[in-house]
Amino acid sequence: MIIWWIGGHEVISGIIQLGVITAFIAYVSQFYGPINNLSNVLPFIQQSLTSAERIREVLEVKPEITNPENPKKPSMPAEIVLDHVYFGYDPHFPVIKDVSIRIKPGEKVAIVGKSGSGKSTIAKLLLRFYDVNEGKITIGGVNIKEIDLNYLRKKIAYVPQDVVLFDTTVGYNVAYGDENVNEVDIVKACKIARIHDEIVRLPFAYDTILGERGTYLSGGQRQRLSIARAIVKNPDMLIFDEATSNLDVVSEREVYEAMMSVSRGKTVILVTHNVHEVMNADKVIVLNQGRVIEEGKPEELLNKKGAFYEMFKEQINEENIFRKLEISEPKFNFVNDNIKIESSERRSVVNVIYDGKKYNGLIPKMLFPITNPKFIGFYDENGNEVFLLEDYTKLDKNSRKILETALAYNNLIFSVKKINEINIKGDQLEWDLVTDRGEVTAYTVGRRNVILLDSKVVLIDKNDNLYEIDLNNLDKNSFKLLAETV
Repeated sequence: MIIWWIGGHEVISGIIQLGVITAFIAYVSQFYGPINNLSNVLPFIQQSLTSAERIREVLEVKPEITNPENPKKPSMPAEIVLDHVYFGYDPHFPVIKDVSIRIKPGEKVAIVGKSGSGKSTIAKLLLRFYDVNEGKITIGGVNIKEIDLNYLRKKIAYVPQDVVLFDTTVGYNVAYGDENVNEVDIVKACKIARIHDEIVRLPFAYDTILGERGTYLSGGQRQRLSIARAIVKNPDMLIFDEATSNLDVVSEREVYEAMMSVSRGKTVILVTHNVHEVMNADKVIVLNQGRVIEEGKPEELLNKKGAFYEMFKEQINEENIFRKLEISEPKFNFVNDNIKIESSERRSVVNVIYDGKKYNGLIPKMLFPITNPKFIGFYDENGNEVFLLEDYTKLDKNSRKILETALAYNNLIFSVKKINEINIKGDQLEWDLVTDRGEVTAYTVGRRNVILLDSKVVLIDKNDNLYEIDLNNLDKNSFKLLAETV
């Protein structure tokens, strides 16, 4: 209004021509978009600067625990020995006092005691987050201070009470950035951890974004995902640090089954208050104020009626006290490319011929629709998983064509060819796109629904449809629009 008022006065006075004010207003209007974009970007710049400062502080801290000059890599699993160990976070106030423990390879050991008795501290000493003040810890006869740190922590998987998950895909959270882990490894780990079926039901299965610290999952699901992360490392020893605490009864049971499933043939240390975990252990160590006060098989300690008995007597069901939980083996129902796909009466459903048998009415679904759309699961009408196919592009031409038609009905993914315009409307972005299915307008809410994965940008609209933008094949104008906005 000010421009119109002043400009109009100048035109009426004959100082400037009408075309000048028209051009001036046209130029000014071109500033609105960049200024609006800048106001949206500034909070993220400030947040990034704060985060960068925290990262810099961490990088500049000199680690107290360093790799030895001549690191050793003892064969594992091996016997673990704590020999008269003393430790305190402040050396003048020890929390571990003269502890001696011997753990055999493949043994399942429960460490119990009141809060503050030093249970979790022992777990951290075994991972060498800290060094002992007195005594020593040996693995396979080698002092832990002489063992290669990376080797040690690769061989030992730690599942804490508070799970750290990132605001990225399920698959990435399981792989934890390990490039050697592939989709088959991830799926197998999640099956063992009893979380695969629930992941498949998420909007984008293994490519679903979990939210900050995994806020879109329940406590039990987060714990089982953490167990899957431990499994995918293929460790020789597992440490579960209060992994089932603060869970409801159902979630506790599910997490416990996952723990028992993964622990077969491995050395396991259970830091716990859970009577089921304790009673299924080979040996129990009872701590009190940093000292070992009882040690032995759970049955022996119960009969002794000492500190262990007093700790668990109210939780024990006499009828089931010595019952060992039977854990079923997960089904790894992977099929190779020697299958045939036939069409059915419905285009979204296929028939599969495998090993001489025909399976009718199976629904195909992409398990990694963004990062690896070739990985397919087949499900019956009740949602039960029948087959997993790692790479459908290896099928014969006719099978592949029928399957791709069905996938198009079951997984709505647009391939973006061009970006005409992006409009910012509060926390919502309006995208005018040219896709493989024609021109569409998509609406995304919040920055977390615009995802950068490798050389792709993926949009998730308000209806959970996917729009895939390949940065390598994007024209210059579209790339410029994307860079200016996102």
